Amino acid sequence: MVSPQRRLILILRVAGICLIAALIAGHAAGLGLGRPAIYNALDHLSVRIPQSVAAFLGMPGAASVPAGKGPAPVATANGIGNYEVQEDPAALNVKAFGAKGDGVADDTAAIQRTVNAVPAAGGKVFIPPGVYMVEAMESVKLKSRVTLLMAKGAVLKAIPNGAEHYTILAIDKVSDVTVVGGVIQGDRKRHIGDKGQWGAGVQIGGSKNVAVLGTAAVDCWGDGFYIGNETAKGYLTGEFSAVPENIRLIDVQADNNRRQGISIIAGRNVEIIRPVLTNTSGVAPAAGVDIEPNSNRDFLENIVVADAVTKGNAGPGILINLTELGGTTRPVNIRITNHRDAGSERGMYLIDANTGDNVTPGTVLIENPEWVNAKKNGVTIANHDYRAYDLLIKNPRIINANSAGSRSDAWNGSAIAIFHDIGNTPARTGIIGNVTIHNPVITNNAARLVTPVFVWDYVPGRTIRKVTIIDPVIDGVAGNMAAFDEVKQYIRFTAR
Repeated sequence: MVSPQRRLILILRVAGICLIAALIAGHAAGLGLGRPAIYNALDHLSVRIPQSVAAFLGMPGAASVPAGKGPAPVATANGIGNYEVQEDPAALNVKAFGAKGDGVADDTAAIQRTVNAVPAAGGKVFIPPGVYMVEAMESVKLKSRVTLLMAKGAVLKAIPNGAEHYTILAIDKVSDVTVVGGVIQGDRKRHIGDKGQWGAGVQIGGSKNVAVLGTAAVDCWGDGFYIGNETAKGYLTGEFSAVPENIRLIDVQADNNRRQGISIIAGRNVEIIRPVLTNTSGVAPAAGVDIEPNSNRDFLENIVVADAVTKGNAGPGILINLTELGGTTRPVNIRITNHRDAGSERGMYLIDANTGDNVTPGTVLIENPEWVNAKKNGVTIANHDYRAYDLLIKNPRIINANSAGSRSDAWNGSAIAIFHDIGNTPARTGIIGNVTIHNPVITNNAARLVTPVFVWDYVPGRTIRKVTIIDPVIDGVAGNMAAFDEVKQYIRFTAR
């Protein structure tokens, strides 16, 4: 006979499969965010977009090439984020403007001449296979209405430098820009000195209607991809620009970057679809994705991360740190769907440390994540004020959390941790709460959990408010059930 617990696990698994299928079927609807102008622009690309991407964008699987321009070049998805892009006869070839692509010559000026030669009405630039050395302190700067097509084997590689901040490919204060394919490679392995953390592969600062498809960013001194309402340098100098709007990163990869795979500082209608973000390490927070505003002048409206794969990051797979938004009147709206993490420090980390009554309004929704072999918690929720944004997590699966085997405390050794941080003084954060977790399934085959769920406020006598964990399932070795008993007041089972 199948036990009720096992039956519930099977039901959850089947339901999860059905829900994922429904989400895939609904991709063409743009996850409810509409279809901004950038997707209309993509309809006119002279490349054949992969069918899966085309369906998601709500566009035909193959865009037609104007008469007399020859056969349609192809951009196919050969696995996640590995696009093959053939030369477009209508595109300007960087080699015709003097680029060498030999891994030795400085090709920055030649590539920039090519971009500058694109008519104001718009056009395409093609980079054939080769290693193109770029002076990252100067950057290759894309202008409005440019489509950059990078062939498989095309690499824009930073010339080693000692700068604290740099950008290899800059998309700053422009609109209607598309990048397809290629690799952006930083100078991490040969960087001069150890200062700074702001060396970006691709930087989108204050731009609108931008799509990056199948591009990889590796070995950067800071972030693989940076999205903000100011440049990385602008953050240091106070040079702010317009909010980035209608930004899509699809099938991008980020590996071995020093600070983040992707940083989202601010934006409206930002969608990160099917990214693969691995092996971030070197300087905190070292996350796969970091959603972290720099000030309460920033705002986060309709931010979607869908089908993200994160693995082996020294920090969390996904970090949401809204501390600096404290006091904003603009509600945040963040949705994370089908996140999969393996072996990062934590699967997901959400933290706030707002001052006094300066909480952040809005909604953060996390659906169907799977966090496997996290070094510490599967998910950590720290200092979340009960008056702040609604935090809802649906159907998380947490498998073998605390793989590093910490036995000293439940802060790091539980599958789910919700707490007020000792390092955060009571004056900075109010009573923690406003967290709802539906149907968590905690599987522990490695006997390393300290306890399945940990809920605690450092300040004695304070009553945690509005924390509810609905219909949890614990499978395998449960850890310290005495400690788990202390959180049963937050657990609710629904009638079946």
